[in-house]
Amino acid sequence: MTWNEHLHPRDPDDGRFIERRGGWLAGVSDLLGGGGDATLDTHYRPSRDMREELDYDQLVHQVNTGGHKDDALGAIWAQGGQDGLPRVVDQGEMDRLVASGWHELWRAVGQTDVEGQQYADQFRTGEPFPGLGGYGNGTYAMPNWRKQAAQGYGYNIMRMALRPDARIAENGDILTEMRDQGYTDFGASATDSTRNQVLSEVGRYASAAGYDAVALRQLQPDGTRSGSIVEWLILNRTALAVQDTDWLPYG
Repeated sequence: MTWNEHLHPRDPDDGRFIERRGGWLAGVSDLLGGGGDATLDTHYRPSRDMREELDYDQLVHQVNTGGHKDDALGAIWAQGGQDGLPRVVDQGEMDRLVASGWHELWRAVGQTDVEGQQYADQFRTGEPFPGLGGYGNGTYAMPNWRKQAAQGYGYNIMRMALRPDARIAENGDILTEMRDQGYTDFGASATDSTRNQVLSEVGRYASAAGYDAVALRQLQPDGTRSGSIVEWLILNRTALAVQDTDWLPYG
């Protein structure tokens, strides 16, 4: 591991390093603690609360622009760095990460082998695609216990893992938080403030509030959400490790 002084600024008052996460300091911490591969942190850009930084007057023009993509969410990701690439690993490294506590996930893409490979490669190395979804916009993935269920959603099944230290919101909690602040999860009218129009959507609100992912739990008869996580809504691709080979259940 090489030290580059200019990459590690110090506080001018007390001389302490101000680097918070990732980079050299996180690498040393991982190695000293036996935590594994220090290079993983070079991909991770922790989500942060940007609700007071966003230009809602600009973002509102990217809400509901048609198609299968949420352009406003994509712009939020770009501003916060959540649009960066995931860490691509081989099967052995993925096995080690899952064994160490990373959340194992499965995502299906494409309706043919060619299309599936194209979409999988794009997810690993290309531009992010902030898709639309019934429980929030973003990127959906199945927990490990629902791996077989992923088959119904695509041809290539990508194996992924979410960092154990990622900032995760429970879907019930995020909905309560939104409603307490006057937002809804189903959109706002054109007469509402531009801020309300942008943040009245689960994926956009959670991304702007600094969450890397939302854990979607089962809806109970009393309206609460508890029990097993049935899906994940990923909002920060840099918080993921993605295996370099796919599972092809139809091949």
